[in-house]
Amino acid sequence: MPEPVNLWLLAAFALAVIHWIARACGWMHISILTKLPVMAALIFWSLSFGGWSGNLRWMGLGLIFSLVGDGLLLLPGKFFLAGLFSFLMAHLSYIIWFCLPTPALDPRLMLFVFLLISGGYLYFHHVLQILKFSIFRQRFVVPIILYGIVLCTMTLCACQTLFRPDWPVFAAAFSTAGGFFFLLSDSLLAYNRFVRSLPGGKTLEMVLYHLAQAAIITGALLK
Repeated sequence: MPEPVNLWLLAAFALAVIHWIARACGWMHISILTKLPVMAALIFWSLSFGGWSGNLRWMGLGLIFSLVGDGLLLLPGKFFLAGLFSFLMAHLSYIIWFCLPTPALDPRLMLFVFLLISGGYLYFHHVLQILKFSIFRQRFVVPIILYGIVLCTMTLCACQTLFRPDWPVFAAAFSTAGGFFFLLSDSLLAYNRFVRSLPGGKTLEMVLYHLAQAAIITGALLK
């Protein structure tokens, strides 16, 4: 197995910390300048341990769509749906990565199915009710429903690696953590944007987002 820690990972970590501090302190220019380099460094880190050969190309595609989505979300609000679509494509790419080769359904996965469906319904139902009261935001209802379904599916696909013999324990654990971190990050982003901005919420959503991407890459490295 290649050495998991190298200069690209250290660069990604340093840039991420600067980005988190800038967000927390309201230093918008520094926050904007460091957002894309964090993902770029993570991408180079993932490439540094052998490239994206075989099924890994789907994970790589997910990282690229995430980078594009990060860029689109830096633009004015009219690009929000384009950014949402880019991250939807990222999640679809991760779904394929987690599920190749096609897994057998494990009964133990039903617990995660129940938790994600019940929790996802309660959360997104609340957010959608808020959106329906705003004429200007009603156009987001269908895209957010679709995105929520794909996001929960990606998290579930990450969880199923825990029960597969072709996934080492630690690789599956990191992948599952990555799926849940992504779910929490995107849920927090939606709450901050459409319900109300929580104190420190915008910083926390980026911390969770970067941890999600790093965990997914680490899972791939360990596999």
